[in-house]
Amino acid sequence: MGQKGGLRDSEHGIGANPRPAEVKRMRLYKVKGHTDTTEGRGPLYTVGYFTDPDLAERASKDKGVMGSDGIVEPVVATVAAFQADNGEVMHGIIKEFVQVEYEDPADVRKRALDKLTPKERKALGL
Repeated sequence: MGQKGGLRDSEHGIGANPRPAEVKRMRLYKVKGHTDTTEGRGPLYTVGYFTDPDLAERASKDKGVMGSDGIVEPVVATVAAFQADNGEVMHGIIKEFVQVEYEDPADVRKRALDKLTPKERKALGL
């Protein structure tokens, strides 16, 4: 990681402090190719993700078994857009979210009950 949690130019070419522009759900086209194009016995690999289905089809050419096309699979993904120091917007797929806070449900319940008046507690049967 670069300074202040940014990525170094040498690692990803997006500058020392990329600025998040937006996060949204998008329909993408995932292109998968075969590692063993002779018999198709090896694992699949991801060629890339595309927003345009025609570009995805072009990228899948000759990525399958015996000269066939690879697999184009429509997916919906959470995508983050980052603006690089040079103004270019780059996109990345978010596969997992990090939970940064946790509240014990018992603590939340206690705080809620503490706010009730005696009359409200009686009405709720508490």
